[in-house]
Amino acid sequence: FPDKERLYEDVAMTRMGALLEEVKAAVEKTDDPVEKVRQFLLASARRMDRDRLGWMATVNIFWSLDRTRRGSAIVKLRDEFEHLLRDLIADAIAQKRFRLVDPAVLGRLLLSGLNQLPRWHQPKGRLSAPQVVDQYFNIIMQGVLVS
Repeated sequence: FPDKERLYEDVAMTRMGALLEEVKAAVEKTDDPVEKVRQFLLASARRMDRDRLGWMATVNIFWSLDRTRRGSAIVKLRDEFEHLLRDLIADAIAQKRFRLVDPAVLGRLLLSGLNQLPRWHQPKGRLSAPQVVDQYFNIIMQGVLVS
């Protein structure tokens, strides 16, 4: 590696690639558009729960990358991850399972909760990370599900 930043980027690439594959596999297990969004989040939470420090490091690495390298492969993987969630949300909207909301805004809301979780959640606490994310999902969905 020519420098530390390239090493960090490679670590983040490996982690993002594995996360993306895990999430894709989880959403393929159901045809229900709402459940696909839920499975996306739960798969992400399980991955984060297994490697909390790695998750936090990857988030920090992304934000610390040199601005001139924002077109790098790690950013492309991150974008693919986020766009998958947005596409799942858009599909739920198209199937009239979610109210008409901006998929990017809802996606960012869901991912913000997920990304901040390791900052306060205790691994040996009352709820696992996936259980917390499931509660997040249920709380948020009550505001976007069609009655």
